[in-house]
Amino acid sequence: MIFRRTIVVFVACAVASAAIAAVPNIHDDAHVFLVGERVQVSVLAKPPNPINKAQALNERLELQAVATVFEGRADFGALPVGWYRVEFLRSDDTVAGFTTAAVLEPLAAAPPDDTPIALDIALAWLGAKDESDWALYAQLARLAGVRWVRDRIHWREVQQEDGSFVEHTKYDDSADIQAAEGLRILQVFHTRPKWALAPDSNPERPRIDLLKLYSFCKGMAERFHGRVGAWEPWNEGNAGNFGGYTLDELCTIQKASYLGFKAGDPNLTVCWNPLGGINIESQTRVVLRNETWPYYDVYSIHSYDWPHGYEQYWAHAREAACGKPLWVTECDRGMQADPASESGDFTPENDRRKGELIAQSYVRSLFSGSSLHFHFILGHYMEGENRTQFGLLRADHTPRPGYVALAALGRLLAGGVCLGRHEVDRQPNVHVYAFRAKPQGQPKDVVVAWTEREADWPERGKERAAWPIAES
Repeated sequence: MIFRRTIVVFVACAVASAAIAAVPNIHDDAHVFLVGERVQVSVLAKPPNPINKAQALNERLELQAVATVFEGRADFGALPVGWYRVEFLRSDDTVAGFTTAAVLEPLAAAPPDDTPIALDIALAWLGAKDESDWALYAQLARLAGVRWVRDRIHWREVQQEDGSFVEHTKYDDSADIQAAEGLRILQVFHTRPKWALAPDSNPERPRIDLLKLYSFCKGMAERFHGRVGAWEPWNEGNAGNFGGYTLDELCTIQKASYLGFKAGDPNLTVCWNPLGGINIESQTRVVLRNETWPYYDVYSIHSYDWPHGYEQYWAHAREAACGKPLWVTECDRGMQADPASESGDFTPENDRRKGELIAQSYVRSLFSGSSLHFHFILGHYMEGENRTQFGLLRADHTPRPGYVALAALGRLLAGGVCLGRHEVDRQPNVHVYAFRAKPQGQPKDVVVAWTEREADWPERGKERAAWPIAES
């Protein structure tokens, strides 16, 4: 593979990142710092034995720095770009507790509008338990180098009565906060109000009144004009907890919503309503049979598969897109939290593995046909009794390695377009992908490389491979 431009090599791991500018409270509330700033971390609690010092470890638990604790704070001075596990030590050098921190390198330029690195922050849904944290989450998204973020609206909360909208809601505040950070919002709605059922609807199989749906979408396009740039008319409507609609019904919902949105704002981007589960051939057949493609500008999908399966599993979605852009608006591979962690943290080893997955997921997604990829999710979030964790942030908003890995992608693949894949002879577990991007605002060719088996979590992160890099 020959490149005629400057080459930037990015080995996919969870240690490099960048940011735009210092943000109020970002140091104390999230422990995110810029290169050159003093990394100062407060001791989280007063244990029985006094805390004399703290140590900063990298994602492989290798010691990077030691600091004396004075008046409840550990001052490590300036640290290099990376993710850090900060452990507080008692007088006998046993660990009393830990927190995390990140050091990010400032950017010379904001990412372009077409950067493919996006993020589901679900600010008004799960982004933060307290609305006072919304500004922090929006700042962290911007610092990660994304431009597009995904949020949620509950229809029944903004239109409680037929014919009128609630004058002001938390969704207005959420949109204002994100727009103020320069973020472009992809909004999705669901949870219909009871009055929006069709008059002849079967109580056991309730249907939406399409005229009321049209009116709602038109009103939302007008209300959020200039703040929300794209809409998805429903979220995983084929799943029981989101309505359990048939594919034919969802095609009808798509058409009515599209017409309503365009009536309110002709320039608005309207996406297909993304489905839950694997994208299968029968779904595509229904979308095409209903001639639905004129009623979306973008075909949206969700995927919780391993990255090595994207190319194969998304084939039917690419067909349903009918030549239009493909956006992956939710994507991750959930991992069980450490059973010993009450707050839902990963083990240190799994923290690193999850961080490594982030680059693999985005890169394989863009190679497999997507033009915009949203990781699910920024904030601390667990599902199920086995406590499957998805968040890039911990419960106290401090970063996991995955957040720092995302910020590395946000910098190095800013405005990136995948050029192709290089297959290494006799090394099937070595993955090399080339991109044309604008890191630091400068056009460059970027190579993303890693080695990994097609395996589940316990077997990941163990591969090693020699890959000589030419000096010129």
